[in-house]
Amino acid sequence: MVINRPRPFVTLLYGGLLIFAGLVAYGNSFSGIFLFDDYGHIVTNERIRQLSPLSNLLTTTRPLVTLSLALNYWLDDPRVPSELNPTGFHVANLLIHLLAALTLFGLIRRTLKLPSLPSSCRQRADGLALSIALLWTVHPLTTQSVTYIIQRGESMMGLFYLLTIYCLNRHASSKQTLGWNIAAVTACACGMTSKAVMVTAPIMAVLYDRIFLSDSFGQALRRRWPLYLGLAATWLIPFLTGTAQGVLDGTPRDSVSVGFGYQAVSPWAYLSAQPGVLAHYVRLSLWPMGQCLDYNWQVPQSVRPVLLPAILIVILMLASLAATRRQSALAFPGIWFFLILAPTSSIIPIKDLAFEHRMYLPLAAVITTGVLFIHGLIARMNSRWISLGVLTVIAAALMLATYRRNRVYHSEIAMWTDVTTKRPGNARAYDSLGVSLSRAGRLNEALSAYRQAVRLDPESPRAHANLGKALAQKELYEQAIPYYEKAVALGSTGTNLRYSLALAHAAVGRTEDAIDGYRQVLSSKPDHPFAGLGLGVALDQANRPEEAADQLRTHLGFHFGDVAARLKLASVLVRLNKLDAAVTEYRTVLNSNPRHLRAHYDLGVALQGLGQHERAIEAYRSALAVEPNYEPARQALEAILRKEPPRR
Repeated sequence: MVINRPRPFVTLLYGGLLIFAGLVAYGNSFSGIFLFDDYGHIVTNERIRQLSPLSNLLTTTRPLVTLSLALNYWLDDPRVPSELNPTGFHVANLLIHLLAALTLFGLIRRTLKLPSLPSSCRQRADGLALSIALLWTVHPLTTQSVTYIIQRGESMMGLFYLLTIYCLNRHASSKQTLGWNIAAVTACACGMTSKAVMVTAPIMAVLYDRIFLSDSFGQALRRRWPLYLGLAATWLIPFLTGTAQGVLDGTPRDSVSVGFGYQAVSPWAYLSAQPGVLAHYVRLSLWPMGQCLDYNWQVPQSVRPVLLPAILIVILMLASLAATRRQSALAFPGIWFFLILAPTSSIIPIKDLAFEHRMYLPLAAVITTGVLFIHGLIARMNSRWISLGVLTVIAAALMLATYRRNRVYHSEIAMWTDVTTKRPGNARAYDSLGVSLSRAGRLNEALSAYRQAVRLDPESPRAHANLGKALAQKELYEQAIPYYEKAVALGSTGTNLRYSLALAHAAVGRTEDAIDGYRQVLSSKPDHPFAGLGLGVALDQANRPEEAADQLRTHLGFHFGDVAARLKLASVLVRLNKLDAAVTEYRTVLNSNPRHLRAHYDLGVALQGLGQHERAIEAYRSALAVEPNYEPARQALEAILRKEPPRR
C-alpha cells in the first residue's frame, strides 16, 4: 500500500494531493448549517460579536477557539445576528483540517525516515506517509470535528498536537534547536487553549523521543530538557483558564457537564461504559458505517455487556505495553490511541459518554497500524501498482462515505431524523428533532417528536417544556399547562418557561394564576421584556387598575419604547379617569410614531373627555389621515361635530 516516487517534487506533489482529496471529500460541507451546540456557542453568543477588548475573548476556557469564532463573525459581520452565515465557519474548519493533514503527513514521513526504523520503512517513507495521511484526511470519522462547526476545538487541538510532535522531530535533527524549541512550546500552548485533551501532549512528546530518538528516557531528558521544561510549563494554562479546576472540583454542581462535580454518572460507572465506547470507536475506524451525532450512550447495567469489549481493549493495551517493552516502534500507535483518549475515556465523568469527534487524533493510530499491516502483506510482491490500487479503492470508498455523511449536516431535520433512526431510544434526539420541526413550521410532526421524547424520558424538563410550547403554538393552552407545570416540578427554573406558563394561564382565563406566574418571573428578572406588560394586563383584567398602572409604569422604566405597554397604561388611566395623564402617554406614543392610528383615535377620546373638543377634532382627523376608512374615528368626528358624544 505504498507509492514510491523518489523525486525532488514528491513532497509538494503529495501535499497537493492531500489538499485536493480533502476538498473533494469535504467540498459539500460548506452547505452545512449551524447545529445543536452551535447555537449557544456561536449564533447566540454575545461574546464573539466584538473583537475588542481581547480580554473578553481570552477569558474563556478555550480562548483560541473563541477568538477564531470571533474572527469568523467579524468577517461575516451580519446585520442581524440570527442571520449569521455558516459558510465562513465551515471554510475555516476545513482549512484547519487540511493543515492538520499536511502536518500529519510531514510528521509520519520524517518519523519513518529515522534510523531507528527498518530500512523498508525508510525506503518507502513518502508513500507510507501519504497513504496514512490521505486515508485520515478523507475518513468519515473526522466529519464531526470538521463539519460540526463548534467541534473545531477538537481539530484545532489536533493540529497543534501534531505540530508539537513535528517540532520535536525537527529539533532532534536540527543544529538550530532554539527555534524548534520555541515552536514546539508555542504549539503546545496553543493546543492547551483549544481543548483540555492537549494535557497529554508533553507526555506523548517524551514517549515519542524515547521510542524513536533516544536510547533511554534519561538520555531524552538530558538532551532536550529545556524543551520538556517548556512543554511542562504549558500545563499551567488549563489552570489559568479554569478548565482544570472545573474538572478536578468534586463539589456537586448542576451546572457542570464534565468533571468530578458532574453527579449524573460516577467515575466508576463512567469507566465501566468506556470499553464498549472504545470498541465502538475501533469498529468505526475500520468500518465507518452507522455514524451518529448523538449516541446518548448509557452506562451498562450489568457485567455482560462490559465483558467482551473489555477483553478486546485489555488485549490491545497489553499488546502496546509488550511492544513498548521490546522497544518496538509498533508500540507508538497503541500509546497514541490510548493516551489521547485517556482524558475522555477513563474515570473523568462527562455528560456524553461517547462522541465521535474524540477520535480525531486517535484515528491516525488505527490507520497507521492498518497501513503498515497491509504494507507488510504487499511488500513481498514488490509491486507499487498493487499498492496504488489498494490505496485508490480504500481512499475512494472513504471519500464517498465522507461526502455522504456531510450531506446529513445540511439540514437539522435530516440530522435528527438520522439520529432517531439509529438510536430510537434517544429521548434527547427526539426533542431536538421536535425543535427543528417547529422551526420549519411543521408543528404536528414536532408534537409527535416531543411526545416520543417525553415517553422515553419522563424526567426530562426540557422535553416537557418543549411539548408545552408546541401545544401553546397551536393555541391548545389547556393541554400545554400540565407539561409546563411538569417541567417546573422537574427543576426547570428558566424565566422563559415560567413566563410561558403564566401566558397560558392568562389565555385560558386563570387570571390569578397568571398574576402569580408573572410575579415569579419578575422576581428573578425584573427587566423581563414581556412579563411586566403581561402582569399589568392581568391586573387590569382582575379589576385592579391602580396596581396595573403602577406595574405598567415600572415596566416602562425598563422598556421605555414599549408602545403596547404605554397604550395599555393610557387605557388604564382612562379607566381611572386620569385623563390628563392618559393624554401624556398617547402623545409620547405619537412622538415616536406619528402615524399610530389607535393612538390618534384614543387621544381624541381622552381630549373629548377633558372637554378639549378642538384638539379632539384634530386627533380624529389625524387618525383619518392615517386610515381614511377607519370607521370609529369617522363616527367620533361626525358625532363631535354634531355636538354628540363619540362612540367607542
